[in-house]
Amino acid sequence: MSSLDYFLNINHVKTPSPLKYDGSSPFGRVGVQNPITVIDGKNARVHEVVLGIITFHKSPPATIYDPTCGRENYQFKPWLENGVLEKLGYKYVSGDLKAYGELVNDVFHVPLRGKSVDVIVYDPPFTTHCRIDDRGSDYDIDKERSPEEIKKYYSKNVFEEFHRVLRDGGIVIVKGADFYYPPKSTNLFFFVKMVDFEGYFTPVALYIYRYWHSCIPLLRYRLRNWKRPLICHSYYLVLEKR
Repeated sequence: MSSLDYFLNINHVKTPSPLKYDGSSPFGRVGVQNPITVIDGKNARVHEVVLGIITFHKSPPATIYDPTCGRENYQFKPWLENGVLEKLGYKYVSGDLKAYGELVNDVFHVPLRGKSVDVIVYDPPFTTHCRIDDRGSDYDIDKERSPEEIKKYYSKNVFEEFHRVLRDGGIVIVKGADFYYPPKSTNLFFFVKMVDFEGYFTPVALYIYRYWHSCIPLLRYRLRNWKRPLICHSYYLVLEKR
């Protein structure tokens, strides 16, 4: 089954009795079965994971707002190009610090009216690593970031603004990762401790996504003199508006 056919089956699959779990996908039979919370990147690409989480937690019709990655991003670009989002009944609005999407915005001042979207997919700079490509320099992420700089993207101010623009029953999908800082140290920072959503949202799910399969030998070589494990996963935290 193609990705298009797979997701177009949402809400159109008659439930068999008994249910037969589809082991080929972490989301089982879309719209019918419960997903699993640990997802192997060999079996599901990032755009498939994001759409799988959205469709399980918020049925269409719904408006998705992506405030940080612009329209040319790996989480939604494939679905925009093949028309899956529109066919499913999702409207997509993207924003970024520069004119890479429909909106030019930062997450502290979202240029949307109150209660205007149903889903926010939030992918801020969540590690201390720098980018050395053009987007790195454009977005001032071409240098190492401290834990304090990262924490501001998960501050109460951000989630207060997300709460304002979400409709009742809306969700935020927050991407993040644990990290060591300094990078070659054993000083561990936990992602879930950084996210300051209290008073605005209720956590309903936490998905773990495994990645970097092909890079493990290189990472082990780089850290050969440091006694700590390799971090090769990220998180998708699902929060529901209170």
